[in-house]
Amino acid sequence: MLARTCLAYALLGAAAAATTACSSSFDRYSKVKDLRVLAISAEPPTLLLDAALALPAEVTFTALVLDPRGGDVAFRWTLCPVESALACADYDALRAEAVGTGVHAALDAAHATTAEGVASAIGAAPNGPVDETLRPLSVARFAVPTSALLGLDGYYRDNGFYGYGAGAWPSVILTLDKPGEPPLVAIKRFVVGVADLAAFNSALANFGYHFCQGPADSNCVAWDPDIAGNHNPEFAPRLELGRGSSPLTPFAPICQGSEDAVASGCEPAHVKAGEKVRIRPSFTAASSEPYQIVHTDLQTRTISTEAAVEQISVSWFASTGEMKEDLTWPKFTSTLDTVYTAPSEPPATSGSVAVLWLVARDQRGGETWTSQELTIDPAD
Repeated sequence: MLARTCLAYALLGAAAAATTACSSSFDRYSKVKDLRVLAISAEPPTLLLDAALALPAEVTFTALVLDPRGGDVAFRWTLCPVESALACADYDALRAEAVGTGVHAALDAAHATTAEGVASAIGAAPNGPVDETLRPLSVARFAVPTSALLGLDGYYRDNGFYGYGAGAWPSVILTLDKPGEPPLVAIKRFVVGVADLAAFNSALANFGYHFCQGPADSNCVAWDPDIAGNHNPEFAPRLELGRGSSPLTPFAPICQGSEDAVASGCEPAHVKAGEKVRIRPSFTAASSEPYQIVHTDLQTRTISTEAAVEQISVSWFASTGEMKEDLTWPKFTSTLDTVYTAPSEPPATSGSVAVLWLVARDQRGGETWTSQELTIDPAD
């Protein structure tokens, strides 16, 4: 870790990832007490550069940044066109290693894409927190022109064949500066690739393989062009709540607003001090997308593909109280729900309101979030 820099990584790869944060204490990771970057999303999370595809004009990055202590924060966005795990501190070294005509100029032009400003607490969203110190900070979105990434096509082809089918993983760097504190740096990787891997056939000729549509044979690696690309997952409109901590507790949707009568079968967004409840998210059917994995073995000179389906994970955060699991992922926790324990006393500083933030990731760069207010009532 750099002496004056606290790194908050949002590195999104093939495994579950969670944004980590630096703090002066050893509180639970899920408890938000100071300046934190909970998530950064890219829209779209995958940019397919095939010339035949209709490309968006830009890739837009949005950050979920919180600081319950209040106050303004200066921010700076930077595009890192190389695959760096060091917040682009190794850009010069990776640039020097790059091969290909014009790649250095293209890398430098992309790396010069930046934006900066000052963020303050923003107004509450329809289901967002009431107290100003529980609202996200107004970090302006960062728009990266697609033209800057199109210029890197030769670099990604000649310096790794677009990750041998997995796509290249450039990143954006978000640096936050608050007076009297070390800078906080967050990294968001996103995917730049191609839909039709037949574009690599000339490079694969030395291996005796090529990608083709249809059944595989001794010389053909079957591939269905990924025309749709990847999309960010989408939460269902309501979270569900179950009273108690038992995995068998029945769930019901959380009521939204006073007009949503409890008689309709929903659970009021109220918990008593010290009470344990289970919170369960769900997602739209289209959120778990099918995709293909390319397996390469350079020693045996073999290439194969595998069909897979995204499995979404959820990282949990709370303004007060405790989460039983900071990360739920059916691969490890069987289900997506977790137990929330309300604080022993209603939090006076927020008008008895606790806020939960949920960050969903599809393990391929797709990322989204939602929040839920809970009113903490005195215990009986």
